[in-house]
Amino acid sequence: MAERPQTEAAAKLWEVYQARQERLNAAGSEGVSSVVWFALIAGSFMSIALPLLFGGPRPRTHILIVSILAGTLSLLLFATSQLQNPYSGGAKVEPDAFESVMARLQ
Repeated sequence: MAERPQTEAAAKLWEVYQARQERLNAAGSEGVSSVVWFALIAGSFMSIALPLLFGGPRPRTHILIVSILAGTLSLLLFATSQLQNPYSGGAKVEPDAFESVMARLQ
């Protein structure tokens, strides 16, 4: 006797949930490794230091360009720190969609 489509969908959804749990367990809570953080921060400092070595024709323009570069790099580092744990923190992924599908199938 064939299973009902709802039962099959619930079984598939359960498999998806178990696979997600396995990925969460495998990922652990380490986030971005310390080597990657070192490379990101060192690269940011080098990116700021290089333009400072060369003077521009107008100091205000040069300061503005270097400030925008520093701001951009700071935002990228902040975004990296927020996204290193996708299931917690400021940019966390909520389980609302999964719970909605589970409620609809039951």
